[in-house]
Amino acid sequence: MKFLKPALFFLGITTFVLAGCQGHTYLSKSASFAAPKTDYAAEGYVQATVTLYDVDGCKWLITLADGKRIIPSPALAENFAVDGLKVWLKYALKKGAVGTCMAGTIVELTAIEKQ
Repeated sequence: MKFLKPALFFLGITTFVLAGCQGHTYLSKSASFAAPKTDYAAEGYVQATVTLYDVDGCKWLITLADGKRIIPSPALAENFAVDGLKVWLKYALKKGAVGTCMAGTIVELTAIEKQ
């Protein structure tokens, strides 16, 4: 009995301390070892905006920063099919490609990333 009170006291304090330590995050989200930002312009990407162009034969166009319009073929992935979405992209002209849209140049997207 003599040792029961100090043992219970120690057990209670230990439980209190351990319970109080749960859920704390000691590293900030802007830690210095976070993944570096990609410099898309330096990697050859161009800035563009996805544009809904709902006309027969067309659906989604991409407007480049210089105002030119391109038509992605195959069509944009669902997660990029958002009107006004700012993107970085790389593309290649599709030689001999024919389409009914006639609102821009048909291209094949080789890479696309959200801004």
